[in-house]
Amino acid sequence: MSSLAVARKGESEVVDDFDRDSLHTLPLSMIPLDTPGLRRARMIKNARYESVVELFKGEGIGSGQVRVDQLTNVFSELGEEDLTVLGKLSELPSYDIYSLRIMLREQEIPVNDYAELRLSVGKQLELDQYMGAFTRPLIVQVYGDDETVQEFSDIIRLFRQPDVTKARTQLNLLAQKLDLQIWDIPQFLQDYGDTYMSVSYFRQCLDQIFPIVEGFRSALQELVQHPQMRQDRELVQMCGRMAQTVDRVLGVINNRFEVFDAGARDMWMDISAERFRKLKSLSSQITKYWGARCVA
Repeated sequence: MSSLAVARKGESEVVDDFDRDSLHTLPLSMIPLDTPGLRRARMIKNARYESVVELFKGEGIGSGQVRVDQLTNVFSELGEEDLTVLGKLSELPSYDIYSLRIMLREQEIPVNDYAELRLSVGKQLELDQYMGAFTRPLIVQVYGDDETVQEFSDIIRLFRQPDVTKARTQLNLLAQKLDLQIWDIPQFLQDYGDTYMSVSYFRQCLDQIFPIVEGFRSALQELVQHPQMRQDRELVQMCGRMAQTVDRVLGVINNRFEVFDAGARDMWMDISAERFRKLKSLSSQITKYWGARCVA
């Protein structure tokens, strides 16, 4: 497994790809905290879907977990500023990189290096297949039929080149539609990209576990049809309830993805700041609902 070093105040902490790509772990070395002992800890969603700070973990010793409101019992030097930041982080439904970046910007929490708040190269490549339908409307909006712009990162890069007259003209029009100043457009583009990438991440999670869920449903069906087991009414009823719960959860998740996709199409047909806020709200709903189930 590869790893990247995250520099903070002259120190170096290592963040491996598992933590970087995880929905339920957040290396605190990425966050500007003043308490030295916390820089080597992680915030995680535990088996109860509670946000806790994991101080250690190892084979044979278990996981040392402390709630945020109890950290002062461990770190006497823990200041109010660190507690506030940790409290905000604990309220996040998911620690995927894109939800985290949006939250950090909204809460005006500074970070050491936003370049480190990225997925591993391998995970980014996995998500590329989900991004075409998301980035194309923005590319058309800003560049029309310009085939030289293929990826979301190209939009950010070209915007920062002042000699791209056509792009700047289109971006000025986009700013007017969004009721923003032209210099606020990079922020909008970053939020736009992170919103879509966050949803893409969760869509990939669903695609990955779907065969497992189907196998589970088939196993339940075989169980209740077994000549001996089907005589146990309580077992049959329990299996039926489990199957219904799985179907209901998948139905809700798929419905929210469909609503998000429809909202995305509508937004670009008549783009406005209000439509984008609604789209971000839908993304947040997917994160909260699906994030809990991915961790569970």
